[in-house]
Amino acid sequence: GPQNTVITASPGNSLMEGDALKLTCVTESNPPPQIVWRKHLADESIQHLIENNVLSIPHARFTDSGLYICEVINPVTNKTEKATVDIVIQDGPKNTMISVTPSAAVKEGETVTMKCTSSGNPAPVISWKKKKATGESEKIFQGASLTIQNVKSQDLALYECEAYNRFGKEEKAVKLLVQVPPQNVTVLVYPSQNVKEGENVTIICSTYSDPPSQMILKKVYQEKEIILPSVNGTFILYNVTKNDTGRYLLDVFNEVGNNIKVIEIAVEGRLEKTDQMIPVIIAFSCVTAIAVPVIAILIYVSRKAKINGSYSLVKALGLKV
Repeated sequence: GPQNTVITASPGNSLMEGDALKLTCVTESNPPPQIVWRKHLADESIQHLIENNVLSIPHARFTDSGLYICEVINPVTNKTEKATVDIVIQDGPKNTMISVTPSAAVKEGETVTMKCTSSGNPAPVISWKKKKATGESEKIFQGASLTIQNVKSQDLALYECEAYNRFGKEEKAVKLLVQVPPQNVTVLVYPSQNVKEGENVTIICSTYSDPPSQMILKKVYQEKEIILPSVNGTFILYNVTKNDTGRYLLDVFNEVGNNIKVIEIAVEGRLEKTDQMIPVIIAFSCVTAIAVPVIAILIYVSRKAKINGSYSLVKALGLKV
């Protein structure tokens, strides 16, 4: 010998993960042979296990699947004989993972690929579902890799990978974020783009974008640029003057892109009040005999009033009433 070498597997060569596995190598040899157990690995190498006729695995795992070799050696003649058995450890899907290329946050118009991998025996079947806004999931694809070309904002959703075989299933999910530059930008100027000196001008901007936009209002001069701050998309120009007349650029931007709106603001000056001539008319109609002297006095008083800020006609003339 050795000869008639056989391997028996208990409870069998196909079992569930977690079961106990016992492999027994039986042969005919005189003198008693040396027995060596080896395992044929996936990379074609051979792993040395033990030197015994019984190989026991108390809790078989998926990685214990493979081809086992019992090699029997006669120590006197060095004659060898081998027997093999293929062990299959069955299990439901596990270690399910999702990878996303280029990333789970993509710009509108790009292409994204989501790949799902899972281990199990038999090999799991993989399918993809998309979660709707209603909370329900809709099956959209069967296969490991889901590719979406020319991504749009409506592709933003939670995508679920389901791996299943007859022993169970496992699910993983990834949220796809679609980055959108500022769109549908609207600008409201209150009370209007044509205002008077001293008024306040409020500029309100709204837009849709993802991620959320930032906003900057710039007034452009030939020699420099003035940047005004925003509070939630609202800009306020307080107590405007003629110097605030001009062109303003409203820059709405995020990390994906930007959108610029041009606003023209025109500030009109206030009308100055002219000198009041009513006292002259009254004095002229009431005292015709002294018209020339009275008018001269009133002109003087009027000029003096411009300096003092106000005057009293009665006090200035020294009239008794």
